[in-house]
Parts: sequence; structure tokens; C-alpha cells
Amino acid sequence: MDIMKARHREAVLEIAINCRFRLQPLSGVQRYAGEIVSRLEQRVEMITPSWRQANGAGHLWEQFVVPALTGGRLLWSPGNTGPLAKRDQVVTIHDLATLEHPEWFNPRFAAFYRWLLPKLLPRVHGLICVSEFTRSRLLTLLPVKRDRVTVVRPGVSRLFTRPAEADLQKQLLALGLPAGYLLCVAAFEPRKNYRRLLEAWSGIARELGSVLVLSGHTGRTHIFDSPGFKADATVRQLGYVSEEALPALYAGATAMIFPSLYEGFGMPPLEAMACGTPVIASDRPALRETLGDAACYCDPEDSNSIAAAIVKVSRSLALRQELAGRGSERVRLFDWDRTAEETWDVLASAARCRKLP
Repeated sequence: MDIMKARHREAVLEIAINCRFRLQPLSGVQRYAGEIVSRLEQRVEMITPSWRQANGAGHLWEQFVVPALTGGRLLWSPGNTGPLAKRDQVVTIHDLATLEHPEWFNPRFAAFYRWLLPKLLPRVHGLICVSEFTRSRLLTLLPVKRDRVTVVRPGVSRLFTRPAEADLQKQLLALGLPAGYLLCVAAFEPRKNYRRLLEAWSGIARELGSVLVLSGHTGRTHIFDSPGFKADATVRQLGYVSEEALPALYAGATAMIFPSLYEGFGMPPLEAMACGTPVIASDRPALRETLGDAACYCDPEDSNSIAAAIVKVSRSLALRQELAGRGSERVRLFDWDRTAEETWDVLASAARCRKLP
């Protein structure tokens, strides 16, 4: 045990973290990195840009500045990319959407990732994937050695819990939301499948007499092609909602709908479950892996299937209670403290192993 502690102390001095994520808009990748870094910051050195990296400037900083700042230390890059010049590096891969579906992204952005990832990922010391699904796609698409890839699943923030009733009603009033709405929390990008969700909703909104609330980032057009949809009076588009308001937004919904076409993990449905909200999700491998039997699944490529799932859950209090109970159990499997320690084990091991003859 003393030997292991000494080795870990040695590794502490040799690990740096690529903190480019700190100056990016908050989404799943940034939340993942922030939660882990907050738990490891006493053991590592942070390398953070001194100014906001907009568009290509962030990639230039990562490719040319980060290697010079890390020196001989191991680097962890938690956000899908890293500097090509740095072999002593562990990279976290959240998904391979830019390789599998470049049509969902801005052409220049997709072209850069399709150029970078096949060169970067096979040459770095180690890779962390957030799900078995992402690992399987990585091993299928790129010449990466299986023994260099470790699955470490994300957690669910303690922020996400159902507020007290009085506080919940106060926050919903501040958001201007009626009781009994349906909710979708996802960035406004093509793979989140808003077009089919709204097609489904248009056929059932009057029948349900409810409102569909949409919340997510809308300002990343330099990365994503526009999803190009129109909303009507039964749809409320909130845009970005602060972290502090998200638990109430989840908890006030009749159900949370997540009809995504492609995910590497699926964080918003777990957040909704942590707030006691039943979830309707796409029948996709990563979401099945993450959510287990705690969600009602639909075919994201069939708007009728999405509509049927919404009606089924909305009309059945017993089903909603069953899903909410299963969801509360499911989220206990995902803990950021455990995620951080498992990540540290990968990094410390990589820092030690690169010194072995």
C-alpha cells in the first residue's frame, strides 16, 4: 500500500489537464470535464487558455500551445480532441458522431475532426470512453489497440434532485411555465431530432391539451448545421436555462422526452431521472446502456413511435410512477466521485507505465 501511495504521489507531479473546456459553453462534455477536474485539481496541473477560444482559435491553442506548456508530463484531454504532437496523452472520447455522421455538422468542423481523430487517437498513450457503445465504435472505426481503451462512465451531479414543492412552484412561475408540460432538454442540433419530435407533437398536442417545452443551446451555428424547424403555440422554446433552474425545469415536467438519433452516453435523461421525472428516450444502444429498464423507449426515426410513447406515458399515472421509481434507482449507479477516482486510476497508471522499460 505504501508503495502504491508513493507511486501515486510521483504521478501527481507528472499529470496536466487540458482545460480548454473551461472557456466553452456548458454542455455534456463540459459538465463531464468540470465535475472530474473539480475532484482532481489538487493532484494535477491545469492548463487553461487565458482568453476565450472562439471557433478555430481554440483548436490552434490546443494544437500548438498546450504541448509546449505540458513539457514531459502526461496530458489528459477530456473533450474528444487533443494536440497531435503529444504522444504522452490520455484522451476522453464521448462519441464518434463527427466520423459517423459528418452531415450533422458544419462542413469545416466535420472535415477537421475527420482529419484529426484518425491521426491522433491511434498514437496517444491511452483512451477513455464514456460507454461500451463508444468503445465499440472506436475500435470498429479506427486502428486503436483494445488494451489502450478504458470505459469510465460519467456521473450525475448532486445538483439534480427534486426541489421542495414551494421552491419548485416559485421557480416554475419565474420561468413562466404552466403545470403538466412535456420537456425536451437538448442542444438545438440535427442529431437531437427536433424535426421528428415536432412532427410527432403536432399530431397529439390538441389531444393532450399540454405544452411542449424545449430547452438547449441555440448559439453554436459555427459547429452545427441548423435543424431548421418551426414551432407553434403549443411549443415553448426557452433556449439555454441556467444550471440552478434546471432541476425545477426537470421536476415540473410530466415527462422528459429525449428522441436523439445518436448519443455516446446520454446525460440529460439521467438528470431528469434524478429529479424524479419519467423519461421517454430513443431506442439507441448508448441510451439503452445508460438508462436500462428505467425509460420508455421509442424509434427516433418514426414520428408515430415518438407520438405513441408520449401519449402512453402522459395518460398513465401508474406508468409514470413506475418509471420515476426505476429512474431513482438507476441514477444511483452513476456517481461523479467514483468517475473521478476511476479516471485518476487510468491517468496515474499511464503516468507510471510510460516510464517502464
